Amino acid sequence: MVPQATNHAPEQKTRRERRMEILAERRRIKQIVKKLRPVTFDNNTVTEAGNFQFLARFKELIGLDALIEDHFHLEQKANCVYPASKLVDHLLDCALLGHTRFSHMNALQSDPGYQIVTGIDRFPDESTFRGFLGKLSWSHLIQLVALNRDLLARKARTGEKRWSGSTSTIQSSRYSVNKKAQQTATIRVTTDAPRTKSGLPSSPEAASSSTCK
Repeated sequence: MVPQATNHAPEQKTRRERRMEILAERRRIKQIVKKLRPVTFDNNTVTEAGNFQFLARFKELIGLDALIEDHFHLEQKANCVYPASKLVDHLLDCALLGHTRFSHMNALQSDPGYQIVTGIDRFPDESTFRGFLGKLSWSHLIQLVALNRDLLARKARTGEKRWSGSTSTIQSSRYSVNKKAQQTATIRVTTDAPRTKSGLPSSPEAASSSTCK
């Protein structure tokens, strides 16, 4: 007996349920945006990661950490300090900040601004990244491709309005944060960490300077 295909539409949520979801999402976005800090550009020896906070908050808004954990898997020893998903996230931060050479990645170990923005107190050594990338195979590249496709699919499902809405929230908060910084005193977090302006890498195989309050 051949089962017949059914055309039953999924059960629609009530107006109250949809409203509760919208309010919960707004509260989540507000909590994330509250983490933004005032920044100014009045010194050339301070952290380079002050404006990185806007990228960090956007990553949090779209749930990038959870997406990486769902898609990327690498067998590691039980005593590993950094999970594979977290190393992928740190490598992404390095690329976003222009640290595409191993020798430059260590700069984030001693950058207090980056630690404040990301809420971490420990960053991997460049040798950890070398060992991690040396373990990757073709299957891991496929996992990263799947991660990218999932991101694009989620963007397509939620639509431009929702993603651009999150970006607009970050941008408007960025304006108000910087405007407020001009009217309030700031506490400089200085560092002499080296910086680079090199571009992003094409593939794994061949293929701003600011003050934090």
